[in-house]
Amino acid sequence: MRDLGIPWPEKPPADVDPFEAHLNLSIRWNIPLWFDVKMLPPPADTSRGRKVIYVYPSIYAKFWKGQYLVMTSQATILRYLDQYLAYFHPDSTRNASGEVATELCPYRAVYVLTRLIVFQLAEVVTKDKSVMVFKLDSLAQAFGLKTERLVSLMSKYFLTENFSSFEPEDTAIVKASGTLDVVRQIITTSDASALLSHLGWWMLQVYAPIADNRFFVQKYGSVEKAELLRPLFCETQVETSFKLLLLVNHMALNFRRRQQRDIHELLTSVREAVVAEYDKSGLSVDVKKLLATKLKRLSVNLWPKPEFQSVSLLQRVYSFQYASKKTMLDYWISERLGNAALIGGSAYFEDKRLPHGNSKDPFSYDSILDTVSLSMVAVHEPFYYIHDEAFGAINYGGLGAGFANVLLEGLENDPALRHAVAGDASNRANDGNDTAPWGSATSSNTTGSQRPERGLVGPAFLPAFHAFQAKMHGKGLVNVGPFSPAKVFFVNFCHSQTRMSASFDCNAALRGVDDFVSAFRCRRGSYMNP
Repeated sequence: MRDLGIPWPEKPPADVDPFEAHLNLSIRWNIPLWFDVKMLPPPADTSRGRKVIYVYPSIYAKFWKGQYLVMTSQATILRYLDQYLAYFHPDSTRNASGEVATELCPYRAVYVLTRLIVFQLAEVVTKDKSVMVFKLDSLAQAFGLKTERLVSLMSKYFLTENFSSFEPEDTAIVKASGTLDVVRQIITTSDASALLSHLGWWMLQVYAPIADNRFFVQKYGSVEKAELLRPLFCETQVETSFKLLLLVNHMALNFRRRQQRDIHELLTSVREAVVAEYDKSGLSVDVKKLLATKLKRLSVNLWPKPEFQSVSLLQRVYSFQYASKKTMLDYWISERLGNAALIGGSAYFEDKRLPHGNSKDPFSYDSILDTVSLSMVAVHEPFYYIHDEAFGAINYGGLGAGFANVLLEGLENDPALRHAVAGDASNRANDGNDTAPWGSATSSNTTGSQRPERGLVGPAFLPAFHAFQAKMHGKGLVNVGPFSPAKVFFVNFCHSQTRMSASFDCNAALRGVDDFVSAFRCRRGSYMNP
């Protein structure tokens, strides 16, 4: 932290720019406190060589807002600060020159400043769903910087020595643009020294549990909770330190080319089924065209990127010497440094896709990048079974249905599509047909509770089931036998969805659905076939 210019509780150096210090944390160290930024491959429709960056809001703000909310009294705050001071400011603390560091930052004021900034950023994350496109010159203005300063920093931290430098006309896609207002306000109204101490204080709180167990107890509220979560925390830190190596090795050991091909074919067939469902819907030609364009552009992020499967590149990242006296923190720092040295194309900072991590979202959709990301969890049980002996029913009910669900949800929440559909609905009303395009998406069942949203084409799992039916052609009937493949599809659909969310109501999702009723031969008038 001293090397980065953000020590705590020592007073920071006078020659470090807070905005640059944060940019270094975000790009090189994957610690996006105020905002995150990454460089994207240029889209095909832009002029040759034009660079694109993606700026999105803080991933830490919401959690730390919750932490600060529970500390209301001055006595609680002082006890909190004293624990960090006692551990991180022993008398032997020295600065980079070897001199005893005695001058401390105004750490109480830094606490107040950090709390204020965290609350402002969390407010943006919660309420601001905007997406805006800037040129770097207008992005610089939004940050309160000079254009040449921002362009220079982007060229410096994205290591463009092997590429052309950034230019003012390069593009920035910004998600939750209110973040820019918050950052501009704090860098133009706050003292630089206080901001550097704020960055150090926030980073220290995030990673202090690595140093000592007391911060684990402090973070989670009790010894019992700390004991419960420590194994997961330690596993995550180990995986984070070796993520590239783990992902590549995991893929090589568990997924031969045939299995990778099978998974690719499953996802492709589900995507094609989504296209077919939209195509036969009552949507207007313009809306269907927009959907087809988005689905055509869609990329699936699952396997480690090809460039990271190179032995020589992995050796470059993990070039540090293994030694018994090295701690996991040493390995974590070395991996961050090695990975940061690869930036210029796409650094692989994707901890959530680690093979053994407890990923909250096995499937995620990014409408800005037209990408569906799957964690490695999504290609393991209960979503995917390498030896699926039910004609693929298990895998289509798990992996296929999960993929279809996030794909439809992502597409139909896309602002451009919703705007087009709203216009289509307005035209229908003018023509005397006031049926909403979403149809019975939120119709109520007989119990009076709200049905899950079904979207424009019916139940979200429907494309996966239809893709499965298409695969079954020539392999026997879907609905035969006591444990027919169709039944297996729905059983694993319910099982895997419940694993993702304990509140998932399988009966509500399947009640009255023709394919489910047919598979289980539900009697007309029964609860599941009203």
